[in-house]
Amino acid sequence: MIETAQSYSPGECAVACGIPRRTVLRAIRAGELPALRFNARVVRVTRRDLLAWRINCTGQTPPAGPTRTSRPNSHKSG
Repeated sequence: MIETAQSYSPGECAVACGIPRRTVLRAIRAGELPALRFNARVVRVTRRDLLAWRINCTGQTPPAGPTRTSRPNSHKSG
């Protein structure tokens, strides 16, 4: 599979923006969010297009992306 360095799947776009994947797919189908189609199953969105679409829709940039949350320390001392 060919991928550009800064491209994302619709699912990754959804996580980064905090919206449902279906919303991203609708925007791609409607031509609101440009996407690269490699075949029927492989769709990629460039970072630039994702940021521009998100700013246009909401006036704000998406979060930096999914972040890891640290697990609470379950080790008990005693």
